[in-house]
Amino acid sequence: MRKIKILSIMLVLFLLLASTVVYGADEKFNLKLGLDSGKTNVQRGDTIKINVVLDSVSVENLGGYMANLVFDESIFEGVDISNNGVVLVSGSDTELTVFKKGTITKVISLKVKDDAKLNEQTEIKLENIVGAYYTSTDAGVEQINGSCDSLKLTVTEEALEEKTLEGIEVSEEPAKTTYTEGEKFDKTGMKITAKYSDGSSKEVTDYTYTPEGNLLESDSKITITYTEGNITKTTEQEITVNKENDSNQTKDDQNDNNKDNTNIKSDEDNQNDNNKDNANIKSDVDNKNDNNNTQTTNNTDKLNSDKSQAGNRIPQTGAKEIIIPLIVASAVLVLSFIGYKKYKEIK
Repeated sequence: MRKIKILSIMLVLFLLLASTVVYGADEKFNLKLGLDSGKTNVQRGDTIKINVVLDSVSVENLGGYMANLVFDESIFEGVDISNNGVVLVSGSDTELTVFKKGTITKVISLKVKDDAKLNEQTEIKLENIVGAYYTSTDAGVEQINGSCDSLKLTVTEEALEEKTLEGIEVSEEPAKTTYTEGEKFDKTGMKITAKYSDGSSKEVTDYTYTPEGNLLESDSKITITYTEGNITKTTEQEITVNKENDSNQTKDDQNDNNKDNTNIKSDEDNQNDNNKDNANIKSDVDNKNDNNNTQTTNNTDKLNSDKSQAGNRIPQTGAKEIIIPLIVASAVLVLSFIGYKKYKEIK
């Protein structure tokens, strides 16, 4: 079945090559041309390598395409061009090739002629682009129309020093790197930094990434692509995609853990409340004991005071009872003596 599909797509491409009629198709794809060196200035005698990059595609299984390579023959000459400038891109005879967005589908070599005009801009482009893609139907292969952005170059007498893009990197990872199957990649928080030949760098935002659709459990990385001028660079961001059931189980486990933690906290709160109640009870007992001790002390002090006062008053009361009669008796004796003497004198 695989070999039949490969032969089918090659047959479709050859039929398209032989035909002058291009049929309409709803699906589309776009190609972008860029020098392997990334420069836009070339010199006489240079052999340049042009990368044909699949910039965008509306289908998932693009199997190949054909196009006409157009360039100024007074400036360039083909190195590996045959079939009157027709570019044919397809898989091998033994492998089912599928071209994805951002991949280099073909490399074309051209040589700058020794007598090429200087300091004049020239264009290299692909025209009449038609492709074919695999389907799930019995037909196997369907047609798809394509387009291409032209490559503009200038032949200069001397090589000019240019700042060129050398690579990109993920300078800050996205906030989310773990997903459930069926979710889409979220680039929030992710920063991409471009690095240049002169040692400089800058953050870029006009990058693309794949896959853009729903993630599968088999997806372990996101491929980020950035193009500047005629140079395209890629980098990767690792992700984890779990099965939906695994994710639900993880959520259930998390909920159970949260419930356990809540119960533990509730038990701790109850224990703390019990400790507080016990502390309050002990405080009440201590306060009651203190009050009893204070009352006992006060009663003891009062009793001692009463005893002291009683001890001091008893002797004084006895003295009064003895002294007063003695004084009265003495007075009576004195008066009696005085009266007796007067009586004797009169007699």
